[in-house]
Formats: sequence, C-alpha cells, structure tokens
Amino acid sequence: MMLEQGVIRATSTGLYTLLPLGMRALNKLENIVDRYMQKVGAQKILLPTLTSDQLWEQSGMDLRIVLQYTMLITFRLETMHFHLI
Repeated sequence: MMLEQGVIRATSTGLYTLLPLGMRALNKLENIVDRYMQKVGAQKILLPTLTSDQLWEQSGMDLRIVLQYTMLITFRLETMHFHLI
C-alpha cells in the first residue's frame, strides 16, 4: 500500500527508501511524539546506527540477546566489535 501511494520505494530485497511524502509523514509523527514527550518532561536522544560492544556492556544488556537483534561487524585491524542496528 505504501509503495502504491508513493510513500516508499524498494531499493533492494527487504530495503526501502522514504520518498518525500514518507519523509513528510515521518516528520509530522516525530513532532507529535516530541510534543507529548515535552509535556511529561522526557528528553529526546538520537543514537547512532553503529554501536560498539562497550556501549552494550555498559548498559547491562546481555550480548547474547543483542546479537539476536543486531548484525555484528568486526574490523580486522581493530579489536573493537560494532553492531549494526
């Protein structure tokens, strides 16, 4: 339905890009959520898509659970591991 209405476009199998109409809808939804968050005193944060193991360890999250929902990326020259969310 969103494809037919010009909200998104398939870029490859399982991946979609928001078109201008989709971005407009997303921005409107974000503004609504932001207003409600401000009313209750909540704060908004923006997390990067790529996060290190250190961040997940500090959060107390079990890395076995994290690995079920993320893709692990290992750089050969570094000892750091990153998760793509």
